[in-house]
Amino acid sequence: MDKQEKTLESDIMKRCFRKIYEVLWYYFNVIILTALAASATAFIIGKFMITPTYESVAKIAVWVNEGEKEVLSEEELRLNTQLTGDFVELVSSRNVVEQVIESFQLGTSYEKYMKKLTVVSSEENHIVSVIVRDTDSELAKQMLDEICVIAAEEIKEIVAMDVVHVIDEGLVAENPVAPDVGMWTLTGLLLGGFVSAVIIVVRDFLDETIRSSEDIEKYLQLDTLTIIPFSETESRENGDGEEV
Repeated sequence: MDKQEKTLESDIMKRCFRKIYEVLWYYFNVIILTALAASATAFIIGKFMITPTYESVAKIAVWVNEGEKEVLSEEELRLNTQLTGDFVELVSSRNVVEQVIESFQLGTSYEKYMKKLTVVSSEENHIVSVIVRDTDSELAKQMLDEICVIAAEEIKEIVAMDVVHVIDEGLVAENPVAPDVGMWTLTGLLLGGFVSAVIIVVRDFLDETIRSSEDIEKYLQLDTLTIIPFSETESRENGDGEEV
């Protein structure tokens, strides 16, 4: 590719970017209004049309420490790690979950209820976080307490001792965790502005209507010799004319 071809491609790119800039600037008000409308729509949907979800979180420690020793042996550490894993499995087991479903007469299946329950264990310690989500904040707290009690009883039967220690009890949430209305509003604003800008640019590039001398050179490969105004008044007011 010689220097002349590179220069030609560079000019084409510059014209292309300049055209995009001019189109976006010309329709700037339309883009802003579209973005604001999308943002307002997202806010209304997130605030008034979607049922908020609340969550209650409990932190539980699972360990065996006979004699309350300050330093645990390797066997005790290994046992505590195993018990933590067992507790995580018990909390989300079908036996425990179905007892909670029956206790609160939820009338749902195990699979559907598991979408409300999350169990997270830390690899650095023996702390387990049990999270229950529901559209009713008080019910989420009650179900969390029930799950922890049932799981603690189940693991107590296995090891014949109390190894579950509640560090932080679940609370009744005051604020919902979903939907995030602020994030919905911001996403609507950005998405609305972006989509409208793309549509405007694509529509303009697909429109081959000749409106100026630059369009004549672009589509017909002809040079504009002169411009003849439609009338003297239009020429003075708008600068419009017939191109030859």
